[in-house]
Amino acid sequence: MFMVEKPKTSYLNSAIKIIIAIANNIVANTTGVSIDVSSQSQSYGYGHLNKNRSSMVHIFPDQSVLIDMVISVSFGISIPDIVAHIEQKIKDEVERETRFKVQKINMHVLNVIFN
Repeated sequence: MFMVEKPKTSYLNSAIKIIIAIANNIVANTTGVSIDVSSQSQSYGYGHLNKNRSSMVHIFPDQSVLIDMVISVSFGISIPDIVAHIEQKIKDEVERETRFKVQKINMHVLNVIFN
């Protein structure tokens, strides 16, 4: 378990919300993947959970971030390929749009959707 410190300013709270918005937007714009709103993941350390509990961001003292996301993937899509693609897009976008370095992204595939 990493040791984390609580942010001292509302700036970090805003940054966490921005990072979640970036990650959720990338998932929402990826064909065959969606944010899993049925997730009941638990919070640990310091972080911010979005209201449907599907995304969480931890900011560490060294200004790196860990992002946890729970997603659903449509049947027939290669899970390893799509997860690697989404992780890279999130990492690139977060590092381009914020001052934070992405330490790790955990993508949890909770459901496979059969249509």
